[in-house]
Amino acid sequence: MATGGSSTQDDQRVVLLGKIGAGKSSLANKILGHEIFKTEEIGLCRRKQGEHAGRKLTVVDTPGWDRVSVLRTPEKIKQEIIRSATLCLPGPHALLLVLPISMHDQPASANEIKSASHHVALLSHRAWRHTIVLFVCKDEMDTSAIDQQVQGAKKLIDKCEGRYFIFQNESDVTALLQKIADMAEENHGDFLIPQVYYEEFEKRMPSGTVEQIEMYEKREQELKQQYRRKCEKMELDFREQFVKLEQEINDYKTGGTMRRSASSAFLPPNSE
Repeated sequence: MATGGSSTQDDQRVVLLGKIGAGKSSLANKILGHEIFKTEEIGLCRRKQGEHAGRKLTVVDTPGWDRVSVLRTPEKIKQEIIRSATLCLPGPHALLLVLPISMHDQPASANEIKSASHHVALLSHRAWRHTIVLFVCKDEMDTSAIDQQVQGAKKLIDKCEGRYFIFQNESDVTALLQKIADMAEENHGDFLIPQVYYEEFEKRMPSGTVEQIEMYEKREQELKQQYRRKCEKMELDFREQFVKLEQEINDYKTGGTMRRSASSAFLPPNSE
């Protein structure tokens, strides 16, 4: 029970999350289409509104967390992260977990992945259902370098049911907003209810209702993960078969050329 229904076609509410220096404010400016957020860290959440292609946007920029451990993040910052969901009521459609990447950077370390996971969890275990891992390219990157970064964050992506997005420049804003709309549609229009309100709802529910809802949600997540793993295996099998077939075709072409060359050696020379 994450939730309430709300159309994301006309209105999107987004919270940006990430470590100190992740580039959340710059990203927010690109999403909103103009310089509206200052880039310095002030230790407080900031909310701005704008519009993109006729769609109203509410973007909440959060203070950055410690990249290594949630234990090193000041309590005030943690409380601001928790508060972020209440700044775009009735709740955000999407949490964008911002991971900056570069050709010259190594993939996120195990500690960085764990720190990100713990900080997102401050918004409750329900937060992952509304989270997209957003890789923001700091420079020009080739496909193999991006793939390496994506693989390095696989544990986070798995928590997000496989959702991630590669953001390279302003031209990707429309596709990103569509990705958010698609996720909201998969969630049946649900948004993340801030934990403080969710706990109030729980108190008013009949005994056993919360446990039953959580059981159904857990089963739903398990089925989604099974389906995703099956799709990934089918895609891998298809790629392997494609490579094998491509190799056989190349071998056949090479063999045919060799056979033609060999047979031509037995032909009489051209007479003039």
